[in-house]
Amino acid sequence: MGMLRVSHSIEDDEAQLASPPLTPLIVKSNTIKRPIDEAEAVSADADEGTLSKRFKSESSPEQLLADAFSSAESESSLHFEHIVRLIRPRTTKKEADPASLLRWISTLSRFVSKMQASASLLVDAILALDWCSKDAEFIAEYRHLLENLVSANASFVQPVLKMLVSSFRSVQVKDESPALLSAKFDHIHSILAGILHLIPSAPSLLTHIVTDNFPHKSESVEDNMWYLKNCMRIVSYAPVLQNSVWLLVIDKLVQIDVEIQTSLDNLDEDEYDTVLQHCFDFDGAELDSPDLLASPNTFASAGKAKEVEDDMELSMDALYESDNESDSESETSESADEEDSDDEDGGAPALIITDFREMAGKLDSMLQFMMQQVVSLHQAGNAAQEHEMLESFFSMLLVGFERTVLPTHKCRYTQFLYFKACSLSPKWCEAFLVFLAHKSFDASTPSIIRVSAIAYLSSFISRAAFLDTGSLLQCLRLLTAWALQYVEANETHKTFPDLKKDHVFYSVVQAILYIFCFRWQEIVGASASSVSNQGGYGQLPVEMTGFQRIVMSKFSPLQICAKSIVTEFARITHKLDILYCYNLMNKKSDKESSSEASKDTQPQQNQQQQSYFLTSETLEAYFPFDPCNLQMTRKFIQDSYAEWKDEEEEAEKERENKLLAAGSFGSDFSDALSTSLNHILSFSSPRGVY
Repeated sequence: MGMLRVSHSIEDDEAQLASPPLTPLIVKSNTIKRPIDEAEAVSADADEGTLSKRFKSESSPEQLLADAFSSAESESSLHFEHIVRLIRPRTTKKEADPASLLRWISTLSRFVSKMQASASLLVDAILALDWCSKDAEFIAEYRHLLENLVSANASFVQPVLKMLVSSFRSVQVKDESPALLSAKFDHIHSILAGILHLIPSAPSLLTHIVTDNFPHKSESVEDNMWYLKNCMRIVSYAPVLQNSVWLLVIDKLVQIDVEIQTSLDNLDEDEYDTVLQHCFDFDGAELDSPDLLASPNTFASAGKAKEVEDDMELSMDALYESDNESDSESETSESADEEDSDDEDGGAPALIITDFREMAGKLDSMLQFMMQQVVSLHQAGNAAQEHEMLESFFSMLLVGFERTVLPTHKCRYTQFLYFKACSLSPKWCEAFLVFLAHKSFDASTPSIIRVSAIAYLSSFISRAAFLDTGSLLQCLRLLTAWALQYVEANETHKTFPDLKKDHVFYSVVQAILYIFCFRWQEIVGASASSVSNQGGYGQLPVEMTGFQRIVMSKFSPLQICAKSIVTEFARITHKLDILYCYNLMNKKSDKESSSEASKDTQPQQNQQQQSYFLTSETLEAYFPFDPCNLQMTRKFIQDSYAEWKDEEEEAEKERENKLLAAGSFGSDFSDALSTSLNHILSFSSPRGVY
């Protein structure tokens, strides 16, 4: 399968690792110029001694400001230079004493109507003040000054907004106590909310400012989390920014997600296994077991996955084992393992572990926080009966999924935000399934996106414990009907399997196999109920009518689909006396048989044709909702997530318990979903949509 793009809509590779220090801005004719250094703003031949001689030191702030605004333009710059140095003397590089500074701020509020481009140096000095650390009286006067300033001159709105948003980043989050941090952020939000209320056009300016100030993916978890929380708080009093902020956050989550997977790709095998054990919720047993129904690149490239031998007796005993150890035991084990790693490898693996643990912890914290936001928003919307708002919100989330998550092949965890959202609402779940089905079968969509959508669809159906049997069967009906139509319309001239040409078809068949392997108890049980066939043996449900025709077609899907999935499907269907698939897994195509017949006359051609099934690429086993190994995120979704269980009775009991805990959406949801899916594909058409 071709690799999907890993780039994103927001450029990040050249982003700065930290926000630049706040520097003065020059404003002329409503145009914001580049930041300039203070030394550039003050004339080279003007020093404090010269300015002090020119102006009376005993003059009051009122008098100095009145003289500055009443003087000719050629003289006003010197006046403003003098005032700026009184507020922030260059000799000490400190602000004026608190009492004097408070008087200046109070006086400046009465002159804002006169502040034009000529006073830009003064405005820069005002915005550069360390106002967050001042007392309540100063902050109140400072807020009054800023509100008057933006109300009097619209050209100062953007510099003020930039200063306020950059203040979220300038606060030293690692050096401050949580209480002091919260107090400072409260002040910033209070002023920002006031300005957004005063200036209707301010939100349109704020979107790009929030984006530009978002911490780089390599910055600390504290920087990212505090900024993320402040972004969500901005949305609370500026709901018009909700869509842009949420889409920005989704994009940032994907960037960190991909960074983790890309870094894992660059590790050697020993380092790779060490990182999985220490930084993710994996243990050694899981690394050594055959992950038969999991993507071989669950964490990184397929090359690092454990290969399944052709003659291996397939077993699911160790797949997706639950972590039954307590947190304290886990921490103790991790500490001991890390010490052993330090001793054996000279500290290098410990450094790698530290880096990955920080990246994983960053993504885990941010993802869990966003899930909490989704839950809170859904609860509030339901309580207020704001159904249109909830529908609009999830539509926006789908925009982010389509734009960023779906086309990103190495996205491993961000999609669980959507899994959690769908578990909360049958409307959201239906919208997600219909969206994926539409993308899967829309012939105008690039095939690489269609294949990705099919992978998401099959993985979601298999893992969503809240998805009832009726809805499961409706999805199988759609997948089977499309695949059958494809076979009937294209088999006539088919001579041998061609993964490249029929990529979407093979992806659909693999989706059916995967779903069946995960939820065969429900599928066969539904069939048994409908035909009164005890135990459901020997019968597929009516929704899978024609599936035998599909697997026996010239397309030979069981030879192309992932071997681990095909083998497990063959085992289950043989046990249930439904299908015997083993002969179809190794059946030679007509073209290969023909090549063997010409063995003596065309040895070179024969060699190439005989090796077709040995050298051709099989379909990638990619399932985006494979078990989540971020600890906090996994706990957040565990009640609605279906794990693989080898023992049939245990699996059925576990699923029933989860359906009760998570709350199955029931028959009403199934009926609504069926109606929606019927619009995706015309079942009366002999050729369908490809």
